[in-house]
Amino acid sequence: MKTRVIVIRHSERDKKHNDPQTLTILGEAVAFLMGIVLRKFNLNINAHVSSPQNRAHRTLLLLIRGLQGISDASHFAIQTDPRLDDFSNDKSEVVKTAMPIVKKWAKDHDITAEQGMFQTAEGRAALAAKLPGFMQCIDELGSKMGDQLVATHGAIIDAAGAELKRRLGEDLPFGMGALGGQLWYCEGWMATYEDGILKAVEVIRLPDGFKAAAARI
Repeated sequence: MKTRVIVIRHSERDKKHNDPQTLTILGEAVAFLMGIVLRKFNLNINAHVSSPQNRAHRTLLLLIRGLQGISDASHFAIQTDPRLDDFSNDKSEVVKTAMPIVKKWAKDHDITAEQGMFQTAEGRAALAAKLPGFMQCIDELGSKMGDQLVATHGAIIDAAGAELKRRLGEDLPFGMGALGGQLWYCEGWMATYEDGILKAVEVIRLPDGFKAAAARI
């Protein structure tokens, strides 16, 4: 039995909106586009799984719309799993201690907070604390029948993708370079399992030139 677990980072949100979980117009378009990109894999989706955060849930609905070529996906059942949640919603002591340090480091060095997670000892400790639960969730999905479409968050998706590649014997550096650079909004990877055993990992990127064009909007 072959199962593919497609894990995508949530799309860009409008932090200035009254509801900070609201996606930007560009974010909505990017999520729909990635759904179209996913058509090339001829997926047979059996389950749609999201982080508890609404921005991930909304991204997942737009991915479904693009993938299925439909205008409304509200009738699709979306499962949520707390192991896929964002660091900002994690109440563990190691994560609460890390986040202010990571955010300051990122601001001081003009990088994203996700990059800061890999560049600080505190961030790496938070990743190490969260990764086992995240990987357990992915492995469980990989043992189910049919393909699984997942929406989650930055940094942890990069760390998990690299961890899967290491399981396959790839000698990779720690950090985002393991996947060829940081996963942008709505990018991710596909893990292929056979009878619950990991067999392959493929990074999924937006079309060439799209990010550059989007940055000018």
